[in-house]
Amino acid sequence: MNHTGIFPYYYPTTALFLDDNLRFLEHFSFSFPTGLSFRLFDSPLGALRHLDEVQESTPLCERCFFGNQETIGHSDLEQVMRLDLSVLYTQLFNPDRFSEVSVVVVDYDMPEMNGLDFCRSIVNPAIKKILFTGKADERIAVQAFNEGIIDRFVLKSDSNPAATVIRNIKELESLYFRDVSKLISKTLSIDSPYFLDDPLFAAFIVRLCAQERFIEYYLTTNPQGLLLADDHGRTAHLTIQTADDLDTHYEIAQVAGAPEELLDGLRGHLLIPDFWRAESYAEDGYRHWKQYVLPAQAVRGSHGLYYYALQHNPPSFEISPDSVIGYQAFLQSAFQG
Repeated sequence: MNHTGIFPYYYPTTALFLDDNLRFLEHFSFSFPTGLSFRLFDSPLGALRHLDEVQESTPLCERCFFGNQETIGHSDLEQVMRLDLSVLYTQLFNPDRFSEVSVVVVDYDMPEMNGLDFCRSIVNPAIKKILFTGKADERIAVQAFNEGIIDRFVLKSDSNPAATVIRNIKELESLYFRDVSKLISKTLSIDSPYFLDDPLFAAFIVRLCAQERFIEYYLTTNPQGLLLADDHGRTAHLTIQTADDLDTHYEIAQVAGAPEELLDGLRGHLLIPDFWRAESYAEDGYRHWKQYVLPAQAVRGSHGLYYYALQHNPPSFEISPDSVIGYQAFLQSAFQG
């Protein structure tokens, strides 16, 4: 997560460390924060095999798109790609999502394969690369960075190498999600929810996640907002509306003859409708409207006010607690294994 914008999805990933001196890596890992998922390797070939094993056959960013044959302007059938954002939050049920490697930290001088050749051998171009090496290899590291082979380099002689490496991992993990979700973001740019590229609202999301201890999120459209989860896999939904959205709800409700109390709440931007759960928008939703509204709170963004409501255990998604493996359970399983 970052303060400049919101990705279509985000969850913690794994950092892979490679050095032919495994004892050094094990000692170095004692300085890692407890919430970091990492794997240590002393063999470049073994590390490459692991990257292949954890790479999904069809990444999430590609599963959101599907094609169908349509007639467009002419009699010829053309392939049209459609974006289904409802696929995003299904990643929440993938127990292996945290195993995904977003960053590799690799030594340069290794007998089996040097660090730069290892970086060149990584198939997934989105994976970020840090060269973690000695002072003698600094010139090589600078050249590799300038050529785009690596994304960062850290010297082992750094005053606090562990802190520097961890800071770079967190920064590069954000860039990883920026890159893997780029196609989704470009597709959404045609009709993107305002809040996705709003830095003020992104800063609010960072604060909210810290306050509520959310560590992963997924963009949703019905209802519009973010499905979030904490490190135990407990979910909540943040419904996000603009003034125009609420005004539209008011106009629809007014035409449908909704109760005056509901109309007052929508007109005053005091209520956020949750009618997606109602069997019949007008008949069921308006008749029993108190079951289908949430109190609205306001936060200022770069584009004006946003209205939001945070709902824990959101009924719209019918998520069973047993169906989600949280990050804490993953870490315990990974380190026990």
